[in-house]
Amino acid sequence: MFYALNQFFISGLSHDDIIENRVLEALYRRILRAHKEEKCFKVIVVIPLLPGGFQGRMDDGGATTVRAIMHWQYRSISREENSILEKLNSVLGPKTDDYISFYGLRTYGRLGDDGPLVTS
Repeated sequence: MFYALNQFFISGLSHDDIIENRVLEALYRRILRAHKEEKCFKVIVVIPLLPGGFQGRMDDGGATTVRAIMHWQYRSISREENSILEKLNSVLGPKTDDYISFYGLRTYGRLGDDGPLVTS
């Protein structure tokens, strides 16, 4: 099992000319190896729904960096041919879910002292 907990998940595959971090490539190759060898291997990636503990609104002017981070995370995970899910789905199909999962962390609290429990 591979478990990653990070503020950001931005990485690329070997043919990605934009993102140079190659964590995705290592995970991709390891998952394919486990599949070929019919061995149990699971990647669990946990990231916050909003990176960096951002407290503002996504349409605020100060959220530009957060929106950029979220764009590149989404691209790394599931958008275009450079994403790990697209690449794995093209090879493994529905078996992809047996090897990799993504989870988002949420915060919660009360509105006021005796208010209802809410989540972000």
